[in-house]
Amino acid sequence: MSEEPEPTSVINSDHCWRFIWDELKRVQIAPGSGGPFEGGILWGQNANQAIQALRDLKLPILAVHQVGLLVQATIRAAEVRFRPGK
Repeated sequence: MSEEPEPTSVINSDHCWRFIWDELKRVQIAPGSGGPFEGGILWGQNANQAIQALRDLKLPILAVHQVGLLVQATIRAAEVRFRPGK
């Protein structure tokens, strides 16, 4: 008696880009928004332009995932670094 294997999850580039946007939303950067600003720099607008340019490159899924991990690590490190009491 054999068991049926579990179906493999299929991850596409849209999932990876959604992961990146979910991380950016943690710091009030969302698609189509100007987001936080400092000294005339709209960080959300910069993120939107960068992500659109990266999407246009049609990067491999693994590369997009790695960008997402970099975004996540940067945001989390900043949160830890600037946590009150540090």
